[in-house]
Amino acid sequence: MSAYRSTTRWIARHRPRPEASIRLFCLPSAGSGASSYREWCDALPAHIEVLPIQPPGREDRFAEDPLRRMDDMVEGLIDSLRPFMSDLPFAFFGHSLGGIVALEVTRGLARRQAPLPCHVIVSARPAPHLPLRRLPASQLSPEELKEWLREVHGTPEMVLQSREMMDLILPAMQADLEIDDKYRSTPDPVLTCPLTVLGGLRDEEATPEELKEWASYTSRSFTLRLVEGDHFFPFNESRLSALTAVEEVLRA
Repeated sequence: MSAYRSTTRWIARHRPRPEASIRLFCLPSAGSGASSYREWCDALPAHIEVLPIQPPGREDRFAEDPLRRMDDMVEGLIDSLRPFMSDLPFAFFGHSLGGIVALEVTRGLARRQAPLPCHVIVSARPAPHLPLRRLPASQLSPEELKEWLREVHGTPEMVLQSREMMDLILPAMQADLEIDDKYRSTPDPVLTCPLTVLGGLRDEEATPEELKEWASYTSRSFTLRLVEGDHFFPFNESRLSALTAVEEVLRA
């Protein structure tokens, strides 16, 4: 089946690149959606086709209930993305919670004996076996959750100050954080593809020491790359450093 004739709600703003030699599935952080990768689609070179992932409960899937179990997220992704994995090599990029989802989707593909990514790239996420820094989402009041979002610089202040806008984004955010809270890491199976982890030097949510712990999750090469930036460095003024790193990884 041609990927260009396949459609799925899990991929938003799909811009086919007939000249592409690799596809990059981009998984968002907690509460975010495909629009966080909007600028990536044009910023990366033509041989990389960027496919931003859109989980339920946000943006153009706002009318759907957000998922609250990692297993449901993984199964939904695998079923929807399989048609895009048959005719070109592909890689995963996952930011924060998206990095854990990338790991588990890759494991799920291996269990199904399906095509596997040629590379997994994780950003701004401590290794899966390390404890979370924040309180569980169930223990955070809306005001505490808003303050946490302000601290990690992931939400514009105008959004944080708008009750209407917060009412729109909080259900997906809380559902994603619930997935994160309930997730329990296992050391096996390890990935059988190279693993690159990116981190921001000013990111207090994922320190270099915590990022190095990812090395045990692959049987192939492991690379840690640190760039200037905070927790959301791939999407703000430090974006170019992240894009350069991704381009170099996928060129290798």
